[in-house]
Amino acid sequence: MFLKYGVPVALVTDDAGVARSSLTLEFRKAVEEHGLDYSTLKRMARNSLDHAFADDGTRASLRAGLDAAYRSFELSVSRQALSPVRPRR
Repeated sequence: MFLKYGVPVALVTDDAGVARSSLTLEFRKAVEEHGLDYSTLKRMARNSLDHAFADDGTRASLRAGLDAAYRSFELSVSRQALSPVRPRR
């Protein structure tokens, strides 16, 4: 509902030990149980940094790291998608 109206949403785990969950599991559940797509998950990850309790310099550094990680991941995926499929022997 919040996403539908443009409210910034972040996916977080406040206490993984108590909830017996991890951020990875929460992202997986967001896809499997709520049908969220890659661009939405990416925006939510960015929102978590944009609204973090951190100073501007720390947020900027974290954003740069996240953006670099996404570029690397997306480049890797696009290379795999474009590489020819070799038959198994």
